[in-house]
Amino acid sequence: MPVAWDVNIPDPVNSLNIEQGDVSARTGDQFGVKTTRRRMTNAPAQISTEFILTAAEKVLFDTFYLTTTNHGLIAFTADWLSVARSPHHIANINNVETQVIGKNASGLLYKIAVQFTATDVGEVIEGYSHPFYDPEAE
Repeated sequence: MPVAWDVNIPDPVNSLNIEQGDVSARTGDQFGVKTTRRRMTNAPAQISTEFILTAAEKVLFDTFYLTTTNHGLIAFTADWLSVARSPHHIANINNVETQVIGKNASGLLYKIAVQFTATDVGEVIEGYSHPFYDPEAE
């Protein structure tokens, strides 16, 4: 079950750089031309962005990343992610790089470069029941 992004952590300062995953597979026959076919309809996207945080906001981010998402193993949802993708996307944090970029009246400022993997989990349709999925079981 994904967790919600901490609303006390500011949104990213720049747009999300999105690299959509490839959904095709190359197949080759023993004779003839190689063909391309779809292997799935939903490949995960690789997303990178940056945050500019104060020392207090960095503590909140570190707590969210290290504890709440267990170093990125637990997926999360965020309003700023749904603006760029769809409201049905969840993301996992893959990599975090922190750099001190300056100082202001409240303390140090940090630039945090973050890479995510975002996946579309689809929309739950009211009244639809799949034999292998029970939303009440979660």
